[in-house]
Amino acid sequence: GTAFDFDTERPYAEEIASHGEELIAFEERFFDEARTALCLAAEHTASAFGVEIKNTDFQGDAPEWQLVAALAWACGEQQTAKLLRSGCTVDIDYKDDKLTARLSFADVNDITAAAEPEEGFSARMIYSYFLTVFDDKLVPKDYQMPELGEDYLQTISFPLARMYFYNSWYGPRQYSTRYHLGMDIHSTADTRIFSCTEGTVTAIGFNEIAGYYVVVTDPAGYEYHYYHMIRRTEHVSVGDTVERGEVIGNVGSTGNSDGYHLHLSIITPEHIHLNPYYVMCAVRDMGG
Repeated sequence: GTAFDFDTERPYAEEIASHGEELIAFEERFFDEARTALCLAAEHTASAFGVEIKNTDFQGDAPEWQLVAALAWACGEQQTAKLLRSGCTVDIDYKDDKLTARLSFADVNDITAAAEPEEGFSARMIYSYFLTVFDDKLVPKDYQMPELGEDYLQTISFPLARMYFYNSWYGPRQYSTRYHLGMDIHSTADTRIFSCTEGTVTAIGFNEIAGYYVVVTDPAGYEYHYYHMIRRTEHVSVGDTVERGEVIGNVGSTGNSDGYHLHLSIITPEHIHLNPYYVMCAVRDMGG
């Protein structure tokens, strides 16, 4: 088990700070426990097959604290342990009286796919937040905007017909205990929201922070998150292929919102947030 007592009502930064040492220590503990399990497996293997195992070698990495924290927050302790086990692969090799085990973990998307849809979405959302904001030692990063090429930017268009937006990136939220990783675009209730790109609808649902949401993943693996919709979308379903400019929802104020607007987040295939303000400015400058 993970032994982290997360309270999902508390903001990210405050909660993570209170468990920082435990989260980092978990990686080392996990690795030690896996090594102990390997030694026990080696003894059973030697007994069952009548072979001599002179030594063992354990290779691989423990799960990132960001993944453990995101799963524990979104899914609870027992489900976290189950998901980590299901996403863990161990390859065994026996050669020259030596048993070698290699531990690897599936991608976060594959691991969270085994969770309930809303819990999986929350875990992925929180995981990308942690990767963007903190380094491996849980120290806040000096954020650097990943670069996008002009060819890629030409595949993007505005999500609303009339755009009034400003740079709210890293703005304080929930009493300055978490950062705002996205861009708010104010509009009137029920205004149509268009997909910024072609892609596949990979998530639809409701989250206490995002409200009603739709996620579209483009062919390059970038995720476009559209939050605070007025209701669960009736325009698209999970698995649908959408074109750039296709209607995917309507502006609302659900979830953690204090007025009608669209929250847009863009997340790279490496699970790092882009600042959508600069992306939309580039689209505007190209006549988006």
